[in-house]
Amino acid sequence: MQRLGRGAYSLPGDELNRDACLAFRETVVLWGDQPARLPAWLSERFSVRYRVAHIFEPAMPAGLGLAPLPAGRPDLLVSTPERALLELLSETGSFEGLEEVRHLVESTRKLREPVLDELLGHLNRIKVARLAARLDLVATP
Repeated sequence: MQRLGRGAYSLPGDELNRDACLAFRETVVLWGDQPARLPAWLSERFSVRYRVAHIFEPAMPAGLGLAPLPAGRPDLLVSTPERALLELLSETGSFEGLEEVRHLVESTRKLREPVLDELLGHLNRIKVARLAARLDLVATP
């Protein structure tokens, strides 16, 4: 058995597979409410970063826009496409270029408008709201 870090081990022949847990982009972005440090073994094996960026107001219902992966662990919640898109917008300019984000938004299908509208109603970042409007994610009356 190989010790990866505190409380984490792998058996001989095991191959860690990031995509078994999270599959979206080359770099996995983990979001949290409090600052934290990722274990070295995780960062050494995968392209991953941890972000604490409060883009939603504190009054937003816990779990809004979060769900387990299909056939995944029910206690491991990931962002739904609607929430992930808004989180991506918050990274525009820092980690993501506007053109890349525009292409991702254009290729996104089957966004649930009621979920997106509810998440937009809880935004507290002007940048994200403006980008959402610029990229036509916000319905115009």
